[in-house]
Amino acid sequence: MYNIMIHQLTTLQIATFGSDGQEGIALGIRSFPIHKLALICFSSDKHNAEEFSRKIKSVLGIPTTIDGRKRKCS
Repeated sequence: MYNIMIHQLTTLQIATFGSDGQEGIALGIRSFPIHKLALICFSSDKHNAEEFSRKIKSVLGIPTTIDGRKRKCS
C-alpha cells in the first residue's frame, strides 16, 4: 500500500505598478499562472492599480493586494 501526499503549491507574484506597467504584469500572469498578486506602486498610481486589480479579480479571480508608497526625493 502506498501513502500518497499531494502538496498544492501556491504562487505569489510581486510586481511594481506604474503608468505603463500593466502589459508586463498581464504577460507574467499569462506565462506563469499565479494564486495571488501583490502590487507595489507610488501613491499617485494607486487609483490605477486598484482599477487594474479589479479587472484581474473579475476576469481571473486572483486576489490582489496593493501597497502605495510615497515618492522619496533625494
